[in-house]
Amino acid sequence: MYFTINAEENKYFILCEGSLNAASVEEFRNTVEPFINQFRAPVVIDLDKVDYVSSAGIRAFLLLFRAAMNKAPETGLHFMDMVILENISPQVQQILDISGLSDSLKQWAAERDSQA
Repeated sequence: MYFTINAEENKYFILCEGSLNAASVEEFRNTVEPFINQFRAPVVIDLDKVDYVSSAGIRAFLLLFRAAMNKAPETGLHFMDMVILENISPQVQQILDISGLSDSLKQWAAERDSQA
């Protein structure tokens, strides 16, 4: 998996390319988690060029959101505003749907929006 990191518009953009699986998940987490743990701005994870996400990748997403949940009280932001998945490719969207992560993301977003 390859990463391109850019900072702009008060956000960090992490463009991912390749497959997020057991072989790449540690590198993914080591790349993304410091941006959450040392939070300075929202992290946008661009998945446009990710062609596959395994169960290990789903777990990595859940751990990122958990880290954001833990850090959110210090930032004053909702954790869904700290970590944003965008440009999800159709094949990855299908995996997120099958895993149930899409439903969780929708529920968390609805909870955030109801608190606003």
